[in-house]
Amino acid sequence: MTILAGDIGGTKVRLGLFETQGPTPSLVREAVFDSASWDSLDALCVQFLSDSRVTSACFGLPGVVSDQRCETTHLRWVIDGRALAHTLGVAPSRVLLLNDLQATAYGVLAVDPSQCVCLQEGTADRNANIAVIAAGTGLGESALIAHQGQHFAIATEGGHKSFAPRTDEDVALLRFTQARLGGENPHVSVERIVSGPGLAWVYASMAQREPGAESPRVRERMAHEDPSAVIGDEAVQGRDVLCMRAARRFCELYGAEAGNLALSVLSRGGVYVAGGVSAKLAKVLELGDFCRGFSDKGRFAQTLAAMPIWLITDERLPLWGAARASALLA
Repeated sequence: MTILAGDIGGTKVRLGLFETQGPTPSLVREAVFDSASWDSLDALCVQFLSDSRVTSACFGLPGVVSDQRCETTHLRWVIDGRALAHTLGVAPSRVLLLNDLQATAYGVLAVDPSQCVCLQEGTADRNANIAVIAAGTGLGESALIAHQGQHFAIATEGGHKSFAPRTDEDVALLRFTQARLGGENPHVSVERIVSGPGLAWVYASMAQREPGAESPRVRERMAHEDPSAVIGDEAVQGRDVLCMRAARRFCELYGAEAGNLALSVLSRGGVYVAGGVSAKLAKVLELGDFCRGFSDKGRFAQTLAAMPIWLITDERLPLWGAARASALLA
């Protein structure tokens, strides 16, 4: 089989061509594209494939997939599996559209241990459910449900559930975000806070409450660069106190939501943390704030403290997952 796999994100698109003679695909070549520079996935696939022919395809998409169709959340693309099949010259049944975190979850099943960083020790039950969470342009959540010795990834839009404040500081952040969104009683989803753009809002909320705490140098950088990238860089390099505090606060909120997901699916098989933001903030995630937020669940604190948590630093995980899902499911 020759598989075209894709990880479709709000910021970038990663495509890969795989060869396989079983459940484990082998990568032939890949390319990364700027999402905003393309009008459709179909055109992008044609450009990437050139003269190559494929026998099947699978794409992880940022949005709800229904009847092989998806209106992406962070892109103005409408992706239709049947139209894509025609473009690729394969039968409609050979094109599989998945939620992006569903694809990421399938990637977890074959992740290289060298690409994992242990955030929390624990004992994994190989016959239990596994939670997968990933912060990037948005927040994605999925789970690998255990059934008769196998795991099957489910699609969710858990990132769009309501942000649940736990402390007075959380309430202040909620009110700050509502004011930024505008309108009457705007809905603040978890991904408004726990995502790349959310990191900048956490920082801005802290800067507003603490006049004079923001460095003029950082403010100048943020005027010309992506604010979240600046905050993350300053925090990881240890150059700015407010950026570090904001990044650690962000990680605690991230962990709190991961704990919510872990309880929802009872992930005794472990929790995997992925996504571009997670990889960039790896050094901050290892400081312990994530795990502290994760297990802050009252009577179930011990249950969560027993679950192992791994950070996956390979940003190609959704691509590998899409290829694996195509080989297993198409």
